Amino acid sequence: MTKVRVLDVNQAALQLYQASTKAELLTGLDRVLTADSYAVLTEELIALAEGQTVFESETTDQTLSGKKNYVLLKCLIAPGCEATWSRVYISMVDIAARKQAEEEIRKLASFAELNPQSRSRVHR
Repeated sequence: MTKVRVLDVNQAALQLYQASTKAELLTGLDRVLTADSYAVLTEELIALAEGQTVFESETTDQTLSGKKNYVLLKCLIAPGCEATWSRVYISMVDIAARKQAEEEIRKLASFAELNPQSRSRVHR
């Protein structure tokens, strides 16, 4: 059975997950994972087991206080560690602003379809 252990986190991770210290985040990792992020982590492990050395996927997790995060999970097996997985680097990139912008674009795009006045102008 493979054991996964997080060895370190950076300042950006502390901010993303609203943790005061590394110890607080490292001991609270089970609180930041959601059903969605567990599913993506399962996909990641399957991809690594199938020989991939790089994995990337969008998912959601949450801060230590329970606020939803939209993140891009990036995973890389360190060169030379492909057989043992002894060094795997994981990056969680906050994509909340991008997700919000995408939603605004969807709303704007649907406005023309939903607004009868804009439809009549478009069809002239």
